[in-house]
Amino acid sequence: MRIKHSKVRTYRDVFALAADLGYSAKSVAGLRQKAAETDFTAILEARRQTAGLTQSEVAKRMGVTQSTVSRLESDRWQDLRLGELDAYLRACGR
Repeated sequence: MRIKHSKVRTYRDVFALAADLGYSAKSVAGLRQKAAETDFTAILEARRQTAGLTQSEVAKRMGVTQSTVSRLESDRWQDLRLGELDAYLRACGR
């Protein structure tokens, strides 16, 4: 079997790659949104871990359940309330 070699293309980001692969503008926009959400939740989780806290410890400091903290750190943060975010950041030692 003979392997066909082709020029390697480079892309500035995954969004340019998706567009080149034929994804619709709406799909690329959805991908951008998902990436932004993931970045935000990763920042929250990193802040907690830097503080050396578990989700349960943060939950106790906030006066909520561990599952609430998990939701805040998940990609479902669209339901996040400003008061929850403030309490989370305070619990992590801002």
